Amino acid sequence: MTYNYFIHSSNSLDLGHISPMKKTFSLTGLLLFATLAQAKVTNSYSLSKLMNKSENLSSLELFWLGQNGPLNKNYGVTGSYGPFGILGPFGDEWWNATPWINGTKSWKDFANKIGAIGGPLSEYGPLLITTEFGQALSSYDFGPNSGEILAAGGVLHSVGPSGLNGVMGVGGPLGPHGIHGYKRDEIGKYRNKNKKIVKSIMVKTIDGKKRFPLYELYKEGIAKELTDLDSSFVAQDKLSSSSDKHQYKITASSKRWVNITLVSAYTLDSLSLRLLDEKGNIIEVSDDSYRSNFISFKTNKKTALKIEVSLKNSFQFLMKPYRLFVTEAPAGATEVKR
Repeated sequence: MTYNYFIHSSNSLDLGHISPMKKTFSLTGLLLFATLAQAKVTNSYSLSKLMNKSENLSSLELFWLGQNGPLNKNYGVTGSYGPFGILGPFGDEWWNATPWINGTKSWKDFANKIGAIGGPLSEYGPLLITTEFGQALSSYDFGPNSGEILAAGGVLHSVGPSGLNGVMGVGGPLGPHGIHGYKRDEIGKYRNKNKKIVKSIMVKTIDGKKRFPLYELYKEGIAKELTDLDSSFVAQDKLSSSSDKHQYKITASSKRWVNITLVSAYTLDSLSLRLLDEKGNIIEVSDDSYRSNFISFKTNKKTALKIEVSLKNSFQFLMKPYRLFVTEAPAGATEVKR
């Protein structure tokens, strides 16, 4: 739609020569255009919203969202005792694999050699799934509606190929255990051999060269103080009481799905998750007591947002440690309408 027929060189609008009907349509069009231009989060939903409108879910979706399913906050995939919890491979404790993999020497040269013979950062490595061909494979239904449930926008987005369990997640080649070769510094940022911070890398894919964000695992208490958070990282921290609230300022990439998953370290704690716009207006809330809370959203432009973590209830008097996973989906990720 064009409006050049009533725009003067002075950029002022003159609707005097247009009929009332056309004038109404023109103004409506302008308002709609302005609204769309300002829109940043174009689609969003949370675990709590899904459960509150469970009558809109299929029996299969309800089954996978059950209290004993993969999102169970105790033993589920995203539970306290699951692979992304404090006892899993990711973290800075002596029993986690991360400190040992980070080591004292970069393995960039080794990574390059592996890549030359078809390694993780080669054209046919894990990031193949981010290409058009790979997305066609990832959307294939291996079971009844499995592709739809796990896709971006699905009820199990958080543990699917576009979530923290996917190739662009914490365990993929872009994460702290990845083969990109960059070491983590004292706060969790990646640095090259010249000690400069590295936030992303170029990778050759079958669709051509693409830039991917590295997935940082920040040390405890660091992320909420940073002003350069993107939409691909893990924050570790502790809440002290029900009045304690932690906020994270992030900048989400343009035209991407982003998943936020909150994992409590203790099964006795139930946490709340909020997504806010720049001004502090609430976009989504997730405060389920039986599952690990998540929020998924899609943008239409580069977007500044806030994530808020707070305590819903607790049955212990110690600190309340948690992990916040923010995961960017591949560009053009397979998605379902929500």
